[in-house]
Amino acid sequence: GFNRANLQFFVQEKVSLTNRKIEALRLVKAINGGGIIYALTIKEAEEINTFIKKNKISSAVYHAKLDPAKRTKIQDAFMENKYKVIVATVAFGDRKST
Repeated sequence: GFNRANLQFFVQEKVSLTNRKIEALRLVKAINGGGIIYALTIKEAEEINTFIKKNKISSAVYHAKLDPAKRTKIQDAFMENKYKVIVATVAFGDRKST
């Protein structure tokens, strides 16, 4: 399940994309270890990922429109701590998603 002591969840309502990007960056810088930022759309995930990368944080975007082999490669790299952050849609972890 998702209710584990090593996980923290942050949820905010009605925040602009600009403020979501700023808050996501603040949280990423504040945490030890890696994290996943979930976005509602592919476009939003890509925008947040670009913002995170511009701020010199190792990250990758992950969504169902990526080639399955690329999704697997990104997920495996994240599990090996090669990325501090994955910016994903709900497709993250679903290697069968098309």
